Amino acid sequence: MEEKSSCDGVHEFKLLLSCPSGLSPSQVSVVFNEAYDRIPHPDPFLEQSIFEEWEARERLSSIYNRPKFRYGGYTFDVGNDPKQQPHVSL
Repeated sequence: MEEKSSCDGVHEFKLLLSCPSGLSPSQVSVVFNEAYDRIPHPDPFLEQSIFEEWEARERLSSIYNRPKFRYGGYTFDVGNDPKQQPHVSL
């Protein structure tokens, strides 16, 4: 994984994953679960400032569109079995 710092102090990441033969539908899965939802901060003033920041970003939708994709980290797990297929979680 390659990490770059942008001028505003926010880190940008590129996760390079090569699948030369592609992936079959059975090798791809998506999990939508409430466990991955954002947990609101208990400080109402901070929560309001976060809300206002999202509102400002939505007005500049060409820069960032939060419904498209939000990167939250990754794991690469092949387990202990060498025959097991790699599992990449984003």
